[in-house]
Amino acid sequence: MEKKLKDLLEFSHFGAYTKPGKMGDTKFIQLKHFNFNDNQLAEIDSFVDFDKSLEKQLLNEGNILFVTKGNRYFAWCFDKNLGQSVASSTFVILHPNQSIIEPHFLELYLNLPHMLEQVSKLSSNSVIPTLRSADLLELNISVPAKEMQHRLIDIAHSYHRQMSLIDRLKIEKGEYYHSIMNQLFDIK
Repeated sequence: MEKKLKDLLEFSHFGAYTKPGKMGDTKFIQLKHFNFNDNQLAEIDSFVDFDKSLEKQLLNEGNILFVTKGNRYFAWCFDKNLGQSVASSTFVILHPNQSIIEPHFLELYLNLPHMLEQVSKLSSNSVIPTLRSADLLELNISVPAKEMQHRLIDIAHSYHRQMSLIDRLKIEKGEYYHSIMNQLFDIK
């Protein structure tokens, strides 16, 4: 079944428009905290002090952060293990209706190449490309049964675990190779 993204959400809003610092009690997630390969979150070094104005900005398990500014679009699903956090205004925060769609499935679907290509075509051609939230919410999303969503999520998680192991193996093989070369050439 196909639905508009807006029909799969409880609501959506932009992230917080505030200036972060190096200290604070709330993590401030910015685009710089993601790598360019698999969008995994790096160590967060930006913080804000929580106050009443940020209350509605607090991220909850299953919220999807979608980049709306720049040349690189992607979706990322928030995990509560990260702790108290808010996202910058570079992101639109999607609150999936979990009775219809699993957050990790929506993240997976929005990150499919054909979806990211559609999003890129929707963005403005200004100096810094910008995606309007209204355009994002009009995207058509194929929504399979919940059981199939879970199976696809499991496949994706397995793939990412395997890729992580391969990356780690490459690093270890490289270190081993250089260690042997250094020993053979008596380099200290």
